[in-house]
Amino acid sequence: MLGDMLDPQTLITRLGGVAQGTRLQEFGVSRMRLSQAVRQGRIERLRAGVYATATAPRAERDAARHGGR
Repeated sequence: MLGDMLDPQTLITRLGGVAQGTRLQEFGVSRMRLSQAVRQGRIERLRAGVYATATAPRAERDAARHGGR
């Protein structure tokens, strides 16, 4: 499964830099792995169930933070 091979940061990057937690879970990334990645500063939780990498465009992160994407 792709999620088993990739860490959340890499997977989110491959999905365009911003992703919903449910989409990441489809690839096998657990909520625990997402929480760990957030605590480690590897990804950012924009709002409930939405995650981004630091390299995602700021406009996309801002839109996702406020309910868009």
